[in-house]
Amino acid sequence: MCGIAGSVTKNLIDENVIKKTLFLMKNRGPDNQSYQTIKSKYNYSFLHSRLSIQDLDSRSNQPFNYKNKILVFNGEIYNFLELKKKLKNKGYMFSTKSDTEVIIKMFDCYGEKSVEFFEGMWAFVIFDTKSKSLFLSRDRFGEKPIFYYKTDYGFYFASDVSFIGSLAEKKFLINMRKIQRFLVNGYRSLNKFNDNFFEDINELDPGQNCFLDSDFNFKKKKYWNLKYQPVRRGISTYKNKVESLLLDSLNLRLRSDVPLAFCLSGGVDSVTLACLTKKKLNKDICTFSIIDKEDSRYNEQDNINLISKELKSEHKNIYVSKNNFFKKMKKITKNFGSPVPTISYYVHNFLSYEISSSGFKVAISGTGADEIFSGYYDHYNYWLNGMKNKKEFITLQEEWSNGSGRYINNELIKKLSNFLGDSEFFEHLYQNNSIFNNLLNQPINLEFTQKGFCKDLLRNRMLNELFFEIVPVILEADDRNSMMYSVENRSPFLDKNLVEYLYQIPSKFLIKNGYTKWFLREIGNGLVPDQVRLDKRKTGFN
Repeated sequence: MCGIAGSVTKNLIDENVIKKTLFLMKNRGPDNQSYQTIKSKYNYSFLHSRLSIQDLDSRSNQPFNYKNKILVFNGEIYNFLELKKKLKNKGYMFSTKSDTEVIIKMFDCYGEKSVEFFEGMWAFVIFDTKSKSLFLSRDRFGEKPIFYYKTDYGFYFASDVSFIGSLAEKKFLINMRKIQRFLVNGYRSLNKFNDNFFEDINELDPGQNCFLDSDFNFKKKKYWNLKYQPVRRGISTYKNKVESLLLDSLNLRLRSDVPLAFCLSGGVDSVTLACLTKKKLNKDICTFSIIDKEDSRYNEQDNINLISKELKSEHKNIYVSKNNFFKKMKKITKNFGSPVPTISYYVHNFLSYEISSSGFKVAISGTGADEIFSGYYDHYNYWLNGMKNKKEFITLQEEWSNGSGRYINNELIKKLSNFLGDSEFFEHLYQNNSIFNNLLNQPINLEFTQKGFCKDLLRNRMLNELFFEIVPVILEADDRNSMMYSVENRSPFLDKNLVEYLYQIPSKFLIKNGYTKWFLREIGNGLVPDQVRLDKRKTGFN
């Protein structure tokens, strides 16, 4: 995890501007800061601020050079050891123990197709000094950010919009249209359009590469797409394979030359990751939890204490304070460089701070579990819509009524008939937007829309949440909060092989015996205490 920035300009960027930009990048990488400039027809600048995770030696500092290539990289390639072996078999030699060197040599060997071999999270730029071309790439789920600004006379890229503003010596105008959409429709609307909170700023899409040649021609290319393609297998085959893939993902994401911490809630997602690590992978863990003392609806302390004792983890409970709320929110918002998407990130900021203050540089979280295993209350309702013509539907409806249906507070979701009609029901997703819209001086007219990934109602919802509505919002906010304190956030559920396999499982198997996330609960059978594993309530992080 690091901070990157760079530019392609006709005029050479002043060294003082570069140093000022590196100062802004310090939180993203306090362990080393370097830059490199190349003078040519255009002038090229590459800046890097390093948070050392793999191979702490200075030999792995960036910008990293190999032959005619220069690399600046933010993120982690978790399977770098396997790729390194692959390259050694092809005759490549290595001078570091880092994933950085593996990236640049994979690119030397395979070109743009190299990213198809990577399992990890990344935003990187490679410059070819011979062809004077830039190659940019972002990971499949968008865990690592990369923004860019292009004009007729310059190209800038960075992990943060403020770095671009510094390098370009430009103050970007606020995109009021996006502010309005956010105020009216909330966080789910943030990624419905390909725009930023600042005018003229773009972001490379998840699973996308970008090319800028010596004549300033610019093109983007998608290298990965996820599709729902059900394959018929036995349910035990599905369960065993999902468990195997999740363990593989965890194993890869535990690779680190610095200490790791686990973010532990009282829910099945983070608890399963912690239990698998301790009981299956035989690794001692340290855990951190947020405790809400003031609202019993969101207090999961009983479950958290149960798990931390069972795992014998080095554990710390964090009690959120409302003291100096606005002062702290102002600081968080300045770090975000945009509105904070939900108030949860006021709370999450305390978590990132404590993890960093306790000496950890890496945090493991459960992001993505709901969107790949099916875990939200309305998922159950959409699932029932798909099962309404089955002969066992009455039994399935009773399981919902005696389970998840008992705990739903939202009246729109609680009314199951809303979801069982012939037309699709989405009113709860932009709930009360007409009220918020009427508070604006200039109301906007923007109804709910979603991308059509597939005909399966539940899977289409989940894919929209995974790539537009929920996961991208969480990942960006987690990245900003964690990097505010120089912490890298890792998400084992967002593994290419695991996610692709789960989207081969027919939707009818996702919910069973009245339980959402059935496969995850089955994986935890015998590992996760039933008090947590069989809890049908979804508390959320509030």
